[in-house]
Amino acid sequence: MKQLKLILILIVAMFILAGCGKEVGKNATIVTDEADLEIVDRVITTYLENTDHELLSGTGQIYSAYYLYGIEVDNNDIFIYIWALIEEFDNGELKSGVSLPLRLTITQDLDGQDIMVKVSEHAAPDTASYQKDIKKIFPKRYHELIENSSEYMPILDDIIRSKVSKEGDS
Repeated sequence: MKQLKLILILIVAMFILAGCGKEVGKNATIVTDEADLEIVDRVITTYLENTDHELLSGTGQIYSAYYLYGIEVDNNDIFIYIWALIEEFDNGELKSGVSLPLRLTITQDLDGQDIMVKVSEHAAPDTASYQKDIKKIFPKRYHELIENSSEYMPILDDIIRSKVSKEGDS
């Protein structure tokens, strides 16, 4: 299973680094290809649902949904900008959750002859300096979307409830 995840991540990096997208700045490119976005979805979901989150107990099943603001390539860095809703369930009951904007940074490591692609860091605004951190972490084009996150929170919640329901049925 881990090998499949690594292969998927490698495929994402190849598509992204191949330059599919449109120019948005001096060195940045926004990824827009639909097939690439499907692969990116798997990478983001895997990362969100398999990362140790401080606000979750870690004893239940983790589910996530996200709103994708954009994916940008700048030189050798790949940045994924999202609003994430991550919730933990136990026997179909919500135990805990967190909702926040994130910037995921993708890096590549050359391991022998294989290229390993991984999320090397994520950045989230601190509660005490939220607005200041948003301006530091996210490009200006995403600020208004972040401020209006309450508009798509019900959709993210529905996505997670659907995942929980499907797993309960299996």
